[in-house]
Amino acid sequence: MRRLPLLLAVLLLAGTLRAQIAVFPFEDLTLGLNGVNFKVSRMVAKRLEDMGLYVVYPEQVVGLLSEYRVMWTGWVDRVTADRISRRFDARYILLGTVLEYDPKRFAFGVSLRILDVGDYRIVWTSRTFFSEEDKISFLGIGPKGWEFFLAEALDRLLARMPAEELKAVAKAPVMDVSRAIVSPKYSRPGQEVVCKVKAEVSGKQPNKVIFEVEKVGEVVAKREGDFYVAKWISPDVEGRFGVSIEAIWGKKLRKRMFVASYYVDKTPPVFNMKLMGAVNIKGKLVVAKKMAVGLEFERREPIKRWRFRVLSEDEGGGKEVVSYVSMGEAPSKFVWNEETESGPIGNGEYVVELTLWDRAGNSYTESRKVYVVRNLADLVVKAYQEADGIRMKIKLANFPLPISDWRVAVWSEDGEIFDEKAGEGMPREVKFSLKADGNRKLFYTVELMDESGNWWKVDRKPLVLTKVGVKERKKGSGWVDDF
Repeated sequence: MRRLPLLLAVLLLAGTLRAQIAVFPFEDLTLGLNGVNFKVSRMVAKRLEDMGLYVVYPEQVVGLLSEYRVMWTGWVDRVTADRISRRFDARYILLGTVLEYDPKRFAFGVSLRILDVGDYRIVWTSRTFFSEEDKISFLGIGPKGWEFFLAEALDRLLARMPAEELKAVAKAPVMDVSRAIVSPKYSRPGQEVVCKVKAEVSGKQPNKVIFEVEKVGEVVAKREGDFYVAKWISPDVEGRFGVSIEAIWGKKLRKRMFVASYYVDKTPPVFNMKLMGAVNIKGKLVVAKKMAVGLEFERREPIKRWRFRVLSEDEGGGKEVVSYVSMGEAPSKFVWNEETESGPIGNGEYVVELTLWDRAGNSYTESRKVYVVRNLADLVVKAYQEADGIRMKIKLANFPLPISDWRVAVWSEDGEIFDEKAGEGMPREVKFSLKADGNRKLFYTVELMDESGNWWKVDRKPLVLTKVGVKERKKGSGWVDDF
């Protein structure tokens, strides 16, 4: 049990030197959550007053507790304690908790704590429990009941309070920080940083408030409503830096508190962009049908924002054909099926570009020039009727990928395959040992596989035959439009 630095007898005799003690309404655990027992707290206040203390009663305190929005009377924070102390000129606060209260069983338990507001510490605490077993020793023989029992229990408890000489201490203002905001939390060198601190002050307002910023120095704060605000330029040094606030009263009194930290980052999120499935054809990166882009970081860090876009090199250079922007971490892989909102893109050269921004706003961009193959735009098929069958000539121009395998089939109009052939490489001529029946239409299918594994198919196109020795028809009648 800690000793109370207070000589109660001296308080009674000192006359003008009378210390005040504010008695809070006691919390009552027998009444459930936020239960309050005014009766016991008033009885304790009266006995303290009888002992010579100038007491602030619970009814006087409860109004300020409501004003300061204090919901729990079993404890008090530092700022609220200082405010109540200043309002009533009270050096001490008495807090109590009723642990048991049963008049029928003569059961009573209470815990008391005295708080020195000057240095915010408990200077005396004690508790007691009384039950029906103590009834006889308290009441003896006679008509005395619960009220007498309760008063006797409190008298015995308060009799334990020690006495020490009272030392008058001047009350210093109390400041407590309830909120601190740094923006941006992650900054780049040379960027303006703003710190706002909401501080509650009990007592005299400080003459000056400064922020002590690591690697920057002292920054004088300005008062803006409920906040002290300071601005500074982040240093050209990477790292995590602390921010403290210091309040100054006059020449000697200063109070300093750590309030926040922020980060300075000048390194962009460097990465390597890998095109998956791309084939290097004579120095060109060629992709077909679907494009996948993977990321490899030199130094992994959180990403705040990313942008993936494709620019056309064939339409005036640098024209954006697709763009995806999103907040948060970038996917480990981007997959694009080479379509835009208006539909598939055409064959041609494009620039694939990816930009990442970290939390400080540093950005890094990687781009690759690719040749995109979407279709067999320049596939030409010409067929000849010869004496021993049909000869087909196949020509593929402006296709950047080598052909590894092929398949050609000839169909009847009812869907029956007359014949089919397959082989490796790019077919120049394909011969079928069949003769055309003038009463039946013929169709053809051409399938090609390039060296990157993409299958291309021109399916069931009308087969227009040119007889050998007969002058070729005008372009358009003997050529098949395969777009």
